[in-house]
Amino acid sequence: MYNHQPKCNQEDSWCRHPLRVCWTPAAPPSGRCNSTPPPPPPPPPPNFWKSEGRLALVPLLILAVLLLTALPAGAQTDPTLVSNTGESNDGVRSITSWDHAQGFTTGSNTQGYKLTAVDLSLSRSGSGTDATFTVNICSAETSGLPPTSTTGCLGTLTTQSSVVTGINTFTHSGIDLTASTTYFVFVDTTAAGSNTSIEFTLTNSNAEDSGAAAGWSIADDSYRRLRTSTGSWTNVTPSRRIAIHGSAKTGGTPPTPQPTPPPTPSTPAVPAGLTITAGEGSITLRWNNPGDSSITRYEYSLDGSTWIRIPGSGPGTTSHTVTGLTPGRTYTAQLRAVNANGSGGHADSPTATPSGGGVPRYEVRDVVVTVTRIDTVGWARFERRFGYNCWDEMAAAVAAAEVSSGRTPEDDELARCQRFLAEDIKPAVTETRIERRRVRVE
Repeated sequence: MYNHQPKCNQEDSWCRHPLRVCWTPAAPPSGRCNSTPPPPPPPPPPNFWKSEGRLALVPLLILAVLLLTALPAGAQTDPTLVSNTGESNDGVRSITSWDHAQGFTTGSNTQGYKLTAVDLSLSRSGSGTDATFTVNICSAETSGLPPTSTTGCLGTLTTQSSVVTGINTFTHSGIDLTASTTYFVFVDTTAAGSNTSIEFTLTNSNAEDSGAAAGWSIADDSYRRLRTSTGSWTNVTPSRRIAIHGSAKTGGTPPTPQPTPPPTPSTPAVPAGLTITAGEGSITLRWNNPGDSSITRYEYSLDGSTWIRIPGSGPGTTSHTVTGLTPGRTYTAQLRAVNANGSGGHADSPTATPSGGGVPRYEVRDVVVTVTRIDTVGWARFERRFGYNCWDEMAAAVAAAEVSSGRTPEDDELARCQRFLAEDIKPAVTETRIERRRVRVE
């Protein structure tokens, strides 16, 4: 006696009727169910955030995300592509007074690279205002030298708020670099600050730190110029200590090579062999003939800022004397050549001290003096008596005499003139004596 009334769950093949009558959508009740029903479905998983107080971790995770996004891009994940900051520290060179350019060469990744940060190893002393400078990434000119201006550089990195002794990081959102290409880190100082010295640390090591990306290198030399200069650079050693951060680019089209800046017009070379010689209130500059027919003139400076044209100078000029200087004062001169493209770098002379030729010096000394005394009183008395030149009158009388013998009136006049000359005029007297006189001694 089966009871056909209770219905089973139509999605199951069993039901919990006391008589265990099965009912399926495909067939009417046909017998007893399996004595063991299938296991019940598993319970839903518990809420993770509501269990064990994990809800309290949410603010901490949000804070961690915010901190990560606040870090510079290069500081988060970008590796060091090349560095020499771990090499020996072999001295410093002022950033306060000089511009610097340190070259580096990229690796061979055909897709190029993206630069995101540069480290400079600096030294800072003093408590005043720091020098103002920018850190720029620039392409090399066709000559292989750094550009003379930051105009046309690939990018200026963000300068950190203050300089510290040690590693100083400057960041960028990303500067594209081409494979196997030389670039420069151009540190351009625009103001010297006050009571503070900032210096670039140097290394004589030509090695790079271990772990550099394949093919990357830092030049074994560098360049510098006075911060007030906008002209050519001076090649110097050792290298500046820097590090380049970024990553190799992957996939897509290789980056378009950066345009090469137009070459800087050639200016004259620095004068060679400059010497200085002191004279009386003057100095004489001499230098080698460079054999450069493009030179239009030479200029010199005695204070490092005011340049004076050498009159009449040109390609063959090799010396110049500067006059009107102060005796006893020490001078240093600078010399540069100029052509149609501008002035070249200058040469510094040694020091020289002019002697005292410009200001004469006098002393009072005993001097031997020889004096010839003439009887001016007798001559004056003779002229008053006769009123004419006696000797001229006598000569005329003798010339006119026609009597060859005997005495004539002219003879009497001659005798009378001679007699009065002998009576009135005394002979000249020469005397030697010592006198005190002011004489020039220099």
